Amino acid sequence: MKKVPFFAVSLALLFRGELILAAVFNPISQEFYFAEKGQGAFLNGKRVKIKQQQDLSRSTLSFAKGRGKKNFTRLCRILKKVGRRSRAFRFYGSSNLELCYVASGEFEGLVSIDSKPYNHAAGVLIIQEAGG
Repeated sequence: MKKVPFFAVSLALLFRGELILAAVFNPISQEFYFAEKGQGAFLNGKRVKIKQQQDLSRSTLSFAKGRGKKNFTRLCRILKKVGRRSRAFRFYGSSNLELCYVASGEFEGLVSIDSKPYNHAAGVLIIQEAGG
């Protein structure tokens, strides 16, 4: 175990095929993200909005590769094209939390390879409600 303190607990409620509630909590930093369909996205009770950045060279991107050597190879190809054009890139390992960072303007995007829907469900609604 590497003991990297970057993780989150996330919950998403899907009703009749539609995401309607989402919560992501980082117990280390005490960040609590919440969204309800049609009501906006919030960080610790304060509304968050996506940062509108059109220039990739001024953007910080986060990357997630899933598991396996094949995904690592795909990620390397993407990094060669996209990563070197961005201002910075990160690898953290908590997709829902990284999506919340996009929603609050800390990152401009997340590139995720071969992830399962449950890895992103809460973050997706939070992004949508933040204007993404």
